[in-house]
Amino acid sequence: MNLIVEKVMVGILGLMLFTSVMVVGIIDARHRMQAKAEATPRAVMNPQLDRGREVFEKFSCVSCHGIDGKGGISNYNAQTAQLVPPLTYVADSYSKAELSDKILHGVRLVEKLDANGPTPPLYMPAFKGIISDQDLDLLIGYLNSLMPKKSKDSW
Repeated sequence: MNLIVEKVMVGILGLMLFTSVMVVGIIDARHRMQAKAEATPRAVMNPQLDRGREVFEKFSCVSCHGIDGKGGISNYNAQTAQLVPPLTYVADSYSKAELSDKILHGVRLVEKLDANGPTPPLYMPAFKGIISDQDLDLLIGYLNSLMPKKSKDSW
């Protein structure tokens, strides 16, 4: 390839990257606005849970885990039905220490639905050094509050 063709291709790729970042930003902004509009009544009544929801939004958890942690975000070839897992039952699955560990250290390995297929593009990033201890406690409290009431009563 000659130099001009390479420069044009780099320009096109740069424009594509810029466009994809803008689209992701717009989607994130829409998710945040929708999350505020559909706030959980429980969280509004409890200031701690409300602050935990704010942390959930601040760190863009809503972008992958959906409004109120209900999921529904596509993650191609992920073993979890090709979706990012919902967070509504983390209180049933993880202790506070385990949940804290997942948030701080992330989960880089996402099991594949098709072993021969591509690696799922979305994974849980690590927030160690990014999230404060206070925000972490608020977030864990909020996540534990997401479990449907009926499930808690049936224990």
